[in-house]
Amino acid sequence: MPVICVASAKGGVGKTTLAVNLAALAADDNANALIIDLDPQRSAADWRTVRTAGRPLPRVAAATVDQLPELLAAAKAEGLNLVVLDTPPHATGEIFEAARLSDLVLIPVRPAVLDLRSAGRTLDGVAAMGKPYAVVLNACPTTGRGEAGVVRESREALAPHPVAPVALTQRAALQHAMIDGRAVHEYEPGGKAAAEMRDLYTWTRGKLTKW
Repeated sequence: MPVICVASAKGGVGKTTLAVNLAALAADDNANALIIDLDPQRSAADWRTVRTAGRPLPRVAAATVDQLPELLAAAKAEGLNLVVLDTPPHATGEIFEAARLSDLVLIPVRPAVLDLRSAGRTLDGVAAMGKPYAVVLNACPTTGRGEAGVVRESREALAPHPVAPVALTQRAALQHAMIDGRAVHEYEPGGKAAAEMRDLYTWTRGKLTKW
């Protein structure tokens, strides 16, 4: 049972949006998926409460990091295929503990100077654990001519940390989908935001044990 940890010590980088969309795509891919919401704001749990898309999965459990080992053991015993951890901001110790219990850590970062700098502690800490991890460049500017220059520059600035080949651009569909508990591929199946999220999901799944 692979465990994905979506982690960042900085708030407002899109952790919850990334977590719920990846889990919803996994559920559509016949995975029995669970999101464990570790953020005191409970945004993922709120998303599940208003979910009206007609799909019962993924489930969401609100918890603290101290409860994680027990919850992960129960999920494995139940035969779940995937767990996604949505971590709290500003709680470095809790973030690292969640990362320690995971198989893959995804670290969303906006392609801006201050965001790149603030990600350093999270990146260095996860790298020191020896865990597989990658930066996901998120809320990137749109351009009709391929990847924006600031995204390419961010990839270079983040070296030698690994960066996912799929960058997520800032699109309104991602936020509109969250309003009534949908994933972006449910809200706008043929849209660019859905295509990017599917590509990121496919890449992420390739990094994990198959379910």
